[in-house]
Amino acid sequence: MTLEQTVTAKVSHWLALIAKCSRSPKRRPCIHSIHSRRSTLSLSRNALCRRSPCFIAIDSYLFIWHARAFRDIIAIRDGTKGRFVLITMEILRMRSSGIQWIVLANLLSMWMLSPLSAEVGVGAKPLPNAEIILDGTRELLDKNWIYWEGPRFASKMPIQWKIVEDPEVKGSTSVMTDDPAAVGGKYGTADIVTKKAYRDFRLHVEFLIMKPKGNSGVYLQNRYEIQILDGDKTNHGMAAIINEAATDYSLYNGLGKWNAYDITFRAARFKDGKRVEQPLVTLFFNGKKVHVNHSITKVWGGPNSGIDGGNDQGRGITDVPGGLKLQAEGHDVRYRNIWIQELDLVKSDTDFVE
Repeated sequence: MTLEQTVTAKVSHWLALIAKCSRSPKRRPCIHSIHSRRSTLSLSRNALCRRSPCFIAIDSYLFIWHARAFRDIIAIRDGTKGRFVLITMEILRMRSSGIQWIVLANLLSMWMLSPLSAEVGVGAKPLPNAEIILDGTRELLDKNWIYWEGPRFASKMPIQWKIVEDPEVKGSTSVMTDDPAAVGGKYGTADIVTKKAYRDFRLHVEFLIMKPKGNSGVYLQNRYEIQILDGDKTNHGMAAIINEAATDYSLYNGLGKWNAYDITFRAARFKDGKRVEQPLVTLFFNGKKVHVNHSITKVWGGPNSGIDGGNDQGRGITDVPGGLKLQAEGHDVRYRNIWIQELDLVKSDTDFVE
């Protein structure tokens, strides 16, 4: 076996042990939650746990190890990036008492575990704790979504978007954006938004365009548009962070084919009512990373585009969470397999590995 295979097998064994212990009232694993803003964090063994296995949650990271095998390789669940990585920890003996300290910042080696890593691209399965908010059925459409009633809202409940056949998967359905109120490209008249509002999150969206120049859009926090537009290669086109950053159009699968956006988003940060950090986004388009930690400057498109679109020409972003919005412009654009995982990104970093 290769080193990576050996380590993978070891961690898989530990995860199975943890699951077994969690089910047994006599062998509960130790669980600790710690929040730290320091880049280097040292923890005493005595301050943590002696039972095995041991869970320690530090910020968005979950550390797992065997309490009697500190020199062993352990697994880390990175909640900010949706993956498992492996880490070897250096153990330092401090003072004559022999207290073992774990220096968490000393990463000697790291591998990504493919079976446990985050999937991206068409068909990606939801991450742990992610919620499927649209699966192509009327049931989830009605359960999780409503119209966004902006300045020129013109449709009516129940949502008029149609449930239609999936052109690639026989017997499956998808949701089509062709709302009669939006005919002629009238965005804002029949856009739908999740009932739940979000701040930081990991998002997966699958979409398909049936006809040339088909147009829709995915709005993060009902503010920031990730464009869906057949035939446009500019910074207003396919997979663009609208009007700010273009994407390699060759990654687009074309008409009648499913495409996927995988996104990690970090909301703007505020202090004393003033914005101190811009919103950040990292985007994979059909499995390829195209935008990394891109800061978004404003809400484009005016008041009909979403929350804060009419505030100081879109620059007056407020400290209010917003839902995920899908745009209707009267075109045959279809959606399925949309899931979202809420995050709390302490650091200004949205980068993640597929």
